[in-house]
Amino acid sequence: MLKIRIGFAIYYGRHLEKQNMCGNEDAGRYSGSYREALRVAFPKTIPVLAGYLFLGITYGVLMSTSGFPFYYPILTALIIYTGSMEFLLVSILLSSFNPLATFATAIM
Repeated sequence: MLKIRIGFAIYYGRHLEKQNMCGNEDAGRYSGSYREALRVAFPKTIPVLAGYLFLGITYGVLMSTSGFPFYYPILTALIIYTGSMEFLLVSILLSSFNPLATFATAIM
């Protein structure tokens, strides 16, 4: 994920240099190196980082108060792509297992 963001920042910087859309003070910011791209892109990703941080903490607290071991939230975060499905997974794992309902929930 970080490589995609860095790559986007490098592409965006080169695109701005080609289009001459950035002023003189921004010309050095988009130099094309990974370190510079990270320096430019990271401040713009802080709001998203904060959102995911609080959602992750909430999910970890929900799983631990539901009685699951500490490694379940880590494991599900690595396996499940959709964040909302992680929250639904808590109720699915605690209820009696119905494969058809679980499949329908996952597809929605």
